[in-house]
Amino acid sequence: MPKLSLPVAMVAALLLAPASRADDYPVVAGFSRSVCEDITSGLLTRTRIKEAVEARVGVLAAMVNGGEAVSESFVRQLYSGIPFDKLPDYMPSALSCKFELASVISQRRKIVENSCENEAFGQIGWRLSEDVTEASGDLDHRGDEEWWCNKMTSDFLAARRIAEPYRIDRLGAAETSAKDATGATRFRYSCSARVSWAPRYNVRRDATLCGVHEEQASDAGR
Repeated sequence: MPKLSLPVAMVAALLLAPASRADDYPVVAGFSRSVCEDITSGLLTRTRIKEAVEARVGVLAAMVNGGEAVSESFVRQLYSGIPFDKLPDYMPSALSCKFELASVISQRRKIVENSCENEAFGQIGWRLSEDVTEASGDLDHRGDEEWWCNKMTSDFLAARRIAEPYRIDRLGAAETSAKDATGATRFRYSCSARVSWAPRYNVRRDATLCGVHEEQASDAGR
């Protein structure tokens, strides 16, 4: 059987690649070409190419991630998943180097960053919120609206066992007074407040904070 010419072999490799790999093959091929063309002819060895990829793997990680920023953990995972041992010890030309390197990068373990909600991504609201309104009843001593509102919300937090972080928004407060049958002044306070707790944070993809998983065939195209 006659040998396939190199361009035909490259096309065959692309057609035979799993669908999840073929999608980013043009990106991988472009990256491989830039690596191989920057290495002096005669020095296209497996060791030299591996070093060159390591120096640029951050660029590769961003490219296969659609140009989005990636974490250092994701970059390390991507590099460690490339089967460099499948490269020939020596490649005679930049073209053969590009083909061989693109092939092994396409065979890498496909690491995908997990998505998660995390405080580091910024808060976007609260999961729980309740409006609280309470009156003090008649008191024989004078306080003020601030005092009563603080007492009301502190009692609410303690009763619900709500710990920080939480947010209290004052909705309204009032003070009234009147003399009783003995002529003594009696005071009454009321307060309304909204108490919010259990924060919600943005959801993002991040290997360091959320971890990673290896893409399976069923994950392709999601």
